[in-house]
Amino acid sequence: MGLLTARLTACKQKLLSLRSHLRRKSPYTTTFLFQVRILTAREWMIFIGNRNAIAFKVIYNIGFAVLLGFFFVNLQANSYSTFLRGGALFTALLLSTLTSQSEIPKAVTGRLVMYKHKSLALYRPAALSIAQTLVDLPFATFQSVCFAIIFYFLTNLERTAPHYFRFFLFIWTGSLALTAMFRLIGNISPNIDVAHTISGIGLLVQILYSGYLQPYSSMHPWLIWFSFIFPLPY
Repeated sequence: MGLLTARLTACKQKLLSLRSHLRRKSPYTTTFLFQVRILTAREWMIFIGNRNAIAFKVIYNIGFAVLLGFFFVNLQANSYSTFLRGGALFTALLLSTLTSQSEIPKAVTGRLVMYKHKSLALYRPAALSIAQTLVDLPFATFQSVCFAIIFYFLTNLERTAPHYFRFFLFIWTGSLALTAMFRLIGNISPNIDVAHTISGIGLLVQILYSGYLQPYSSMHPWLIWFSFIFPLPY
């Protein structure tokens, strides 16, 4: 009993010390950085607790890397393979980011909990967003490495370190960008059906206006701005 009382007292003193760093009219009892740290730990425990989803994403990325790699296997350094290389790179970027759609159900179902916690002034929504991004970084790096190594060397792309790491960088940033986009769609949609509809339309628009299927000169001038608001074309 004495140990529990000591811990409660230490926790109260910690909260009071954090309170001194806040604005006088702030409804929160902890600083923004403290919220990010605690939420990152919470999101990490939630992430590692869902081992089936982790295994599915890893198997999905490795399976598609092997399948796509054999589809474009051993491209030759000639003019015939020029267009095929562009198709291989575009398809690799597209398929490696499709697992990000799994963020939509989590965003829709977790939104009510976040609103409840916000109303109780437990943490800021921005702190939760940053914590989720920090948790995404290690796994996004791992699955991008798995996909990039298998696909890059099966297709016989330029086997130099700068070219490989440039390819990995685009796969990695594309995965993080699409994860953030699908999470945004899940947060602003009224229900999961609307979220999936918006995400499907958004992904289709990104594919059509990414600059690969049709050049920028052939795009309708009223719709070319789609190329600048979505992450995939970049």
